[in-house]
Amino acid sequence: MKPYLISGERFYSLGESNLIKNFFLKASEVFESYGYDYINLSYFEPYEYQELAFGEKAKEAITFKDSGSKEIFGLRLDFTTQVMRTVSSFRSIHLPQKLYYFGSLFSFDKKGFERLQTGVELIGVKKTDADVEVINALVDYLKEIGLKNLKVILSHANIVKKLSGKREEVIKSFSERNLEELRGILGENLFEVLRISNEEEMLSSLDRFSLKEEKEVLIKVGNELTKMGIPFAYDIFEVRDFPYYTGVIFEIYDLDTLQAVAGGGRYDDLSGLFGRDFPATGGAVYLEKLIDNLPKEVEKKDYFIIDRSKKGIGKKLADILRKSGKKVSVDFTERDIKKSIGYAFGKGFREVLVVDNEHLRVFSTPEEWVNMTIKEFLELIK
Repeated sequence: MKPYLISGERFYSLGESNLIKNFFLKASEVFESYGYDYINLSYFEPYEYQELAFGEKAKEAITFKDSGSKEIFGLRLDFTTQVMRTVSSFRSIHLPQKLYYFGSLFSFDKKGFERLQTGVELIGVKKTDADVEVINALVDYLKEIGLKNLKVILSHANIVKKLSGKREEVIKSFSERNLEELRGILGENLFEVLRISNEEEMLSSLDRFSLKEEKEVLIKVGNELTKMGIPFAYDIFEVRDFPYYTGVIFEIYDLDTLQAVAGGGRYDDLSGLFGRDFPATGGAVYLEKLIDNLPKEVEKKDYFIIDRSKKGIGKKLADILRKSGKKVSVDFTERDIKKSIGYAFGKGFREVLVVDNEHLRVFSTPEEWVNMTIKEFLELIK
């Protein structure tokens, strides 16, 4: 039977898999440099929480029913709710909690039911300093994995919520930037504001809609990003996918591909779903969008050993090299040496070692080699 893809499934090549591994290693390096701890999360969450946290978006969840308890649960749609639910279950919580995660989200989506993300959550800090740090950490991470031309788009979740009266159909119109529909719903006064492109004028317009507090928060965060040299712009009518956001929201764009590669914001009320009261902010990197656009190659390994000795000397040499931190594979086939050498360089090994008792042929390319003793080789690589 031939292997086949499930509808919505994606297979990753070895090059893509190596890129994903490096995504994780860089996440550990960058986020831990900011003092964040890694948290490993469940793949599942009760569907009732998904309905409360995500509203209509909960219908996108892949759900299951427990045959015994009849409880409905879903694969995770979002990391933020998972982090908050997990932290809320801790017996003792020392705030602030600074956490990062890495893994897949699942939903019914035409583009694929699995999406890869990494991100950070900063729990227990109300000040905008926390929002700024989250944005800064994500920008640093994106630069470390190879994106250089970035721009942050800033907004505040309460702007659209207040202007729309929290009506779902109006929020949807804001999200789709359906100006004609918004003109009919909200009137000419607001419609004119929607058409403003000057940022200073755009922020000033918030005063007339009793959004002075939101305006001040945006200016404060913007000023901090300016000090850090992070390019940004305001888009006061931005809408995030999930309804739990309560404060600053943002998207980070890769200007080379003109796509959003990260986003997040403040969600001070989300912990209330789990019986706690923590202010919090966070953001995620949409790694699935980056896989196709970043360079991919199979990871380089150190030595491929072809053992032609009578006493298994090649295997002993492999153990010595591994203990010194080298990446080593031993050939288990009985094929022609030339074929093994070609295989090794095709798999990304830097050198091939052909062992014949106490002597080696060290290949740096399929056609170039030097002869030496094992002792000489070990002295050389110290």
